[in-house]
Formats: sequence, structure tokens, C-alpha cells
Amino acid sequence: MHFKTVAIIGRYQDSGLDAPLRAVTQTLKEAGCTVLIETETARNTGINDIRAVSYEDIGQHADLAIIVGGDGTMIGAARKLACTGVPLIGINHGRLGFITDIPLASAHDAIISVIDGNYDAEERSMLEGRIVRGDETLFSGIALNDIVINRAGRGE
Repeated sequence: MHFKTVAIIGRYQDSGLDAPLRAVTQTLKEAGCTVLIETETARNTGINDIRAVSYEDIGQHADLAIIVGGDGTMIGAARKLACTGVPLIGINHGRLGFITDIPLASAHDAIISVIDGNYDAEERSMLEGRIVRGDETLFSGIALNDIVINRAGRGE
């Protein structure tokens, strides 16, 4: 088994996300994996029978993270886990899914395939942006996709 401990992260603002997250969890447990769930995902979906952990704990203990949501959820998780080296899989529970390209209906088979070692890892470059005034860095952040500079304020 290539991935023993797997974390699940979801777009918890979506109604009805608990059922797909439970299905993913069941698939992982049947494959012999230990499953963790990101704290806010657990809190907002009412899933309390899986060990809830922070992104920091995911980075320290997970061998893989499965993101169930849309591209925005994937980008947010990638930003938070970028320095950890934890590989990510995106299952689309959104609309388009350019980055979260596994359809929800195919999640079971895709997860089993990955757990069995049948996958091609795709490395993604991260961007770092900084706002500097004189010698002072006012803001610094990393991004997966793009960086937008706007006078209206800072978006995260």
C-alpha cells in the first residue's frame, strides 16, 4: 500500500457533502487506510466519528490528502499544504473541475487505483507573491494558480 494515512478535506459549505465524504472514508477504510478529516470539514459537516486534525497535523501525519470540492477548495488546500510535500487528489464536487478532475461518480475506482499504486504524479509549481514597501514586506503568500494584485484589499 502506497498511502497508509489519508486525510480528507471538503468544501464544507456545500450542502450534502457529508454523504460523499463518508463514501470516500468507507473506500479508504476498506482499502486498509487510516483516515483523518480536516477540523473545519468535520465541524461543518457533522462528521465526528473520524479523527479531526488541523492542516498542520495533516502535513505531519498524512501520506495523501483527498480534497472533495471544486477547484477553489483544491487551491486553498494546496496553499496550506504546499510546504509539506503531501500529495493531493481532487474529487470534483463543484461545477467545472479543471484541477479537481475526478468526477464524484468515479471516486471509488480512482481512489482504489491510487491506493494500489496505479497513478502518475503531476508536480505543480507554486508561486510566491510579496508586497514590499521600502525594506518592509507588507504581505507574503503562496499560490497554486495565480496571484492577483488589487488596491481594494487582500483576498485569501
